Amino acid sequence: MTDQVDLRACSVADAAIVEALEVQCFADAWKAASVRNEVAVEHGRAWLAICAGEPVGYLLAWLVGDEAQINRVGVVPLWRGRGLGQALVRNCLAMVAEQGARSALLEVHAGNGAALVLYRRCGFVQIGRRKAYYPDGGDALVLRIALRPEEPVVDSTT
Repeated sequence: MTDQVDLRACSVADAAIVEALEVQCFADAWKAASVRNEVAVEHGRAWLAICAGEPVGYLLAWLVGDEAQINRVGVVPLWRGRGLGQALVRNCLAMVAEQGARSALLEVHAGNGAALVLYRRCGFVQIGRRKAYYPDGGDALVLRIALRPEEPVVDSTT
């Protein structure tokens, strides 16, 4: 990453910032209430990526018991390809591991090549597939990463 990035935890007060980023990042943007709920819920974890003083990315996750789930990662188009997504994911994994997570899961559209590269670089492996999961009929790949050595993950694609 060539630009200085500051990653900081989000609070409910940041929900409007995350909502604005969501609209810039995704054609199928989540509704504002969904974003607010993700930031406000007790088991929710959220981070913003700030570059040059501007919010340019975010990550929304849950931590329930000893398992984390990454629900959404977004980086605005002008800032993609600079390692911000990877920085957000790695930051999330480190933070939830410190808070007791033994593993993390996520679902990703099987056709989202850029996201698959990102998640595999971060150490995720495929453990399942959900057929026709998305509104466009696309499959969801279920990915997992162990956050402790005693939690092995078997790649279901091999």
